[in-house]
Order: sequence, then structure tokens, then C-alpha cells
Amino acid sequence: MEKYTELNCAFSLRRDTPENVIDTLLFMTGQDDQEPEQLPADALSKTARWRHMLKGSGTDPDAEAYCRAALELSETSGRYLVTLRCDLRNFDIEIARFISWITPHIFAHKGDFVGYMRCRNVEPTTIFYYPDCSVTRQPAFEIWSEDE
Repeated sequence: MEKYTELNCAFSLRRDTPENVIDTLLFMTGQDDQEPEQLPADALSKTARWRHMLKGSGTDPDAEAYCRAALELSETSGRYLVTLRCDLRNFDIEIARFISWITPHIFAHKGDFVGYMRCRNVEPTTIFYYPDCSVTRQPAFEIWSEDE
């Protein structure tokens, strides 16, 4: 059985985010059933499962239970807020391609924490910082050690 990778992110989008990016995110999160007319022009749309990666796996009810992805317009800031917590099989490096695709539209300061990914029940964890930094962190030795 393949391992699921957890993707957990929370960020705001820039106010000038193109409408096709918003439409694509609404479709990817399952908030809109209609596929956008203009698909992502980069490597994300080249992956076979980009359309479903933020909706969960229809074949695994346990994975479906952990998929919560949403796009919400904030009335106070006028920005879209994106929250993702999904488990998916990261066959075609969909997560890295998604992060690369969405990063230019994120509203954040350099070095801000954007999210993380990790394989279920396996370390290490990869932490995403805005705009283009990811750090794969190994756990401290004490976590792996049975000695106290």
C-alpha cells in the first residue's frame, strides 16, 4: 500500500490574483463542480490527478475524512483565504507543482510560514516558507530513541 502525504497550508491570496486562479482553486477544493475554462498553464496541469488532489481520495474513506480544503473571501481584508488539510498520494510530485503554481499569488512577507507536507507516520517533515524556500527537517534524535 502506498503512503499518503499530508499537505497542510494556510495563506491569503494577493488581491490581484487572476480570476482563473480563483476558479481553479474553487474547482480543486470541490467548491465549484465546473472545471475552469482556462487551466493552469504550468506543470501542475500536466499531472494526471491535479483536479482531485485537494478533494481527497474517493477510493479510501479514511483519506477522505482528512481532506478539508476551502477558499473563502474575507470581508475585512478583501483577500481570499486558503486553508488546506489533505492526505493524498503524491505520485507525480503534485504537491511541489501545486506549491510552485500558487506561490506567485500568495500574499505574505519573505520567510513567512505557509505550510508543510509529510508522509503519514514517517518523518521528515518539509516546511514551506514564502516565497520559495522549503526546509526538510529531520526530527531530533530523542524522538527516535527509546532511551530516556
